[in-house]
Amino acid sequence: MKKFIAAVAAVIAVVTSQAVTFTNVQANAIAPSTVLTAGWGYLNPTPNSIQFNVPNAIVGSGQALSFGTFGLQYDAATASGPIFANQVGITINSGILGDGYIQFSEQIFELDSNGFEVGGAIGSISHTFTANSSGWGTTIVLSRQVQRIRAKKTFTMFATNAPGNFAALGTVNQNVQVVPEPATMFALAGAAAMVARRRKNK
Repeated sequence: MKKFIAAVAAVIAVVTSQAVTFTNVQANAIAPSTVLTAGWGYLNPTPNSIQFNVPNAIVGSGQALSFGTFGLQYDAATASGPIFANQVGITINSGILGDGYIQFSEQIFELDSNGFEVGGAIGSISHTFTANSSGWGTTIVLSRQVQRIRAKKTFTMFATNAPGNFAALGTVNQNVQVVPEPATMFALAGAAAMVARRRKNK
């Protein structure tokens, strides 16, 4: 029985560790210019994660801007088969001095097979970074399990153009956590229970 459960767990671990494809990755300059998003990029450090780098997202003393808003976005789809996204993790690093701050918000939407958003947000979060809070992370629990999502992040940055005031956004890391669909989980649990009963009856 232990070997069977271990085998099931191993199969689930393999399936869910390589189950997400990221597409439609964008950086959107909202206001007042493209300065904050200049030179942006992203990479996939692990199979289910994406990391944004925005080296010019800096406002305040000695910078071109003291205020600006921009967005980051991506679509993610789980691998074909009974795999669903149920949570999205987020970790953000920032550097802030003086009166600087960064207001962050994120909304996650379900997508249909044609890439259109289905209804309202199925997950959301917001956080304000100040000089007292440079690093932060949390998990966004989705209201339902889905196979396709669109994540939209917005960053509003401010720091007056005077010595000692500064706000810079570092890396933005996100991971999509996936699980087998409930029917598959029930089937595996049922199989494990059946094996246990047979061994008990012997």
